[in-house]
Amino acid sequence: MLKSAKPLSSGVVRYLTHSTYAMKEASNNKNQKVFTFDLKFAIKQYDSNYEQIKPLMTITNDTSKYTESVIVFPGFEGRIAGVEPLIKNLKRTVHCMQYPFEKSKNNISEITDSVLNVLQSNGLLDKEKINVLGHSYGGIIAVELIRRLEKEGKRIRLCLTDSSPYAMKMMTNRSFGDVHQIDEFEKKLILNIANCVEFRDKNMLEELLKPYVHWQDKMNIAIPLISEKTNYNVDHLKTIADSSHKVLQAIHYYNECDVRLNAETTLIRSSIQVLPFPNDFKLAKICKQPVREFRTDGHHMNMLKFSRTADLINEAFDGKVE
Repeated sequence: MLKSAKPLSSGVVRYLTHSTYAMKEASNNKNQKVFTFDLKFAIKQYDSNYEQIKPLMTITNDTSKYTESVIVFPGFEGRIAGVEPLIKNLKRTVHCMQYPFEKSKNNISEITDSVLNVLQSNGLLDKEKINVLGHSYGGIIAVELIRRLEKEGKRIRLCLTDSSPYAMKMMTNRSFGDVHQIDEFEKKLILNIANCVEFRDKNMLEELLKPYVHWQDKMNIAIPLISEKTNYNVDHLKTIADSSHKVLQAIHYYNECDVRLNAETTLIRSSIQVLPFPNDFKLAKICKQPVREFRTDGHHMNMLKFSRTADLINEAFDGKVE
């Protein structure tokens, strides 16, 4: 049985990424944009055939000892690829929701409507007791889903990895600014996309954007230029920009004040954090039961690869964590 994690350190810690280049950038810049790493992964995962992506993927693992399955919500990119390193180590059948980044909506409630339809049509909500796992952005969708299911009397075990509505909003605001300051937010979003595809002349891009007020005008002037200088497809980049715009607004405007969950909730957070989150990511404000908190190895983008993360999740769903 796994024991409680060591006390978490506070303050801003270096945030590492997959590449050596990004690691150096992070160590040199304590205000490194957190969501930029999720955005880079979404760009990498872009698929022009996104309309054909299946909304639900089922993976059968070693289930000889387990009759319960788990519903998994991946992060910003909305694909199974983002959680695949973890899934193979979960000792249950996994039902992974896919909500392609390219088809994003700007409202968590609408996204959850779509998710509910898929889960209901596949008979995955018929059981009285349900296991749910949400990573990063997927945690907000998981929270909203559970809020609705509990009204129907369902018993839920929830496990969140580096996620809570509060944490996602904090990441968004630190990376892109306040959505209420829409002009600044939209320009920062475009500059972040430019950074992700290694567009070099950001000062010129900032000057170019200054006269424009409307989002479509900003996209139409900036994205073709970024495409020309980086050889990324212009339609690809426009889809990424517009989808990011919707996802980030959905996060910002989600009203967690309406949420009070009865679910048994476990938070697993990465040991390397760039932002000074409170230990429980403020989950106590939306959870009626005490939240169990654990620390795993790695950072936000690679924490799912470590065996300790899978061990904690498996024991959380077994009810064995202390």
